[in-house]
This record gives sequence, C-alpha cells and structure tokens, in this order.
Amino acid sequence: IVLHGIADIGFRYQASCELLKRALDVINSESADEITGVCITRVFETSIAEKALKKNDFVVALNDLDLRDNGTILDPRY
Repeated sequence: IVLHGIADIGFRYQASCELLKRALDVINSESADEITGVCITRVFETSIAEKALKKNDFVVALNDLDLRDNGTILDPRY
C-alpha cells in the first residue's frame, strides 16, 4: 500500500486567545496565558475524531504533547 499526502485528522479548529478561552470557560485557577490549546470548530462525520470530539471542545494536548494556541505541537524533545 502506498499512501500519499498527510492524513486528515477529521476535525477543524480555531486558534485560541484569552477572550475565546474565557467564553468557553476553560480558565480555572490558572490564567488564560498558562492554558494553551485550540477550539474545535467542526468534526467530520465518520472520522475517527467523531468518537472523541464535538464542536466547541477545547483541546490542550494530542498524544500527551501540549498544543499551543496557534495549533502547533509542543514537543519537549526539541
């Protein structure tokens, strides 16, 4: 089997900011700057993500790797 391109993870997201975090109530005792992640804007039907995510979820990590507010992954190895 030969696969070309990057697999689609089955959802779309919006970069987050302090205002969005407050609107989604993702701020607990930490400040908005200390919590990083993205807001899920769409989950595609029949995707693997459909089993775990829904619109307006706030994702802070993928596979135990932290996400920045712009959607990039923080890998401590680099």
